[in-house]
Amino acid sequence: MNNQMVAHNWANQTSKGKRGSNFFYEGKSIYSYGHHFEVGRLVETEKGNEIVLLQSGSYSQSTNRHQSYARQACNHIESFDFPLGNRQLNILSGASLTNNDFIRAFNAYGNIVIESSKKAMRSRKYSDLHLKDAVKAVDDWNKLKFYFPKLTKGIKRLTLPSDVQIKKLNDKDKAERAKERKEKQARIERDENAWLNYETNYVSRIARCLLRQRQVHVNGNVTSLVDEVETSHGARVPLQDAKLFFNAIKRFKDSPKACLEQFRPGVQKAFKVGNFRLSNLTPKGANIGCHFIAWTEMERFATQMGW
Repeated sequence: MNNQMVAHNWANQTSKGKRGSNFFYEGKSIYSYGHHFEVGRLVETEKGNEIVLLQSGSYSQSTNRHQSYARQACNHIESFDFPLGNRQLNILSGASLTNNDFIRAFNAYGNIVIESSKKAMRSRKYSDLHLKDAVKAVDDWNKLKFYFPKLTKGIKRLTLPSDVQIKKLNDKDKAERAKERKEKQARIERDENAWLNYETNYVSRIARCLLRQRQVHVNGNVTSLVDEVETSHGARVPLQDAKLFFNAIKRFKDSPKACLEQFRPGVQKAFKVGNFRLSNLTPKGANIGCHFIAWTEMERFATQMGW
């Protein structure tokens, strides 16, 4: 059976064509792949009208398609996004909707209200769209509370936060992001220092490209420095080549364009260090092969080596 037809049969409760490709319905519920993922459920409210609850979460691209088919098939019925739980557990226990289901729904709608309101305040171009999402979440939850007064007893109605509340939330998010960036930078610096001190041989690619004289192990734990420079990105060049290269380009630090003009293809052989070619030189540093090495790092290493 075509999956779209399965969805239509479910929405209209025809009791026909219940199974498609990893998509099936049993009674009021329709599933993707198994009872563990309930796509939608037709429900009679405490007021006596029928609505459909559609799974607000997702799982995979194919399940997304199943959810889309279900949503299209029941567009003639009032529908609500809802964090449907593991239906397999409900079937085993004989349970239907519970107060805990509505508490999870309240939290989900509340998060939409908060996040959409924050985006509406921050956004210049799509402020109205984010505000509509917040308003819809408030309206949908309050309708569900009206339709299920017993099951939602003790759970609050939702309202839109004030501008002052939204600003406080955005300021809190901004402070948390700044803290995360600071902590991330501190971790990167610790990793860089560990690499420079030969405590590790790996540094994340998001760290700066660093230079050190290569160290090798001889006779077990005994280490020895060899005449090679290695980068934190894994490249190696002869130490003497690196010295000649640095001394050749350092005079162009304040006029990098002159270096590129002098050594452009067809005029003179390009600057190379080992097997790697200088492709660009800027006031910030040099592009060598796939590496970008800052002037500060080249100068630090040159000073360390006494160049």
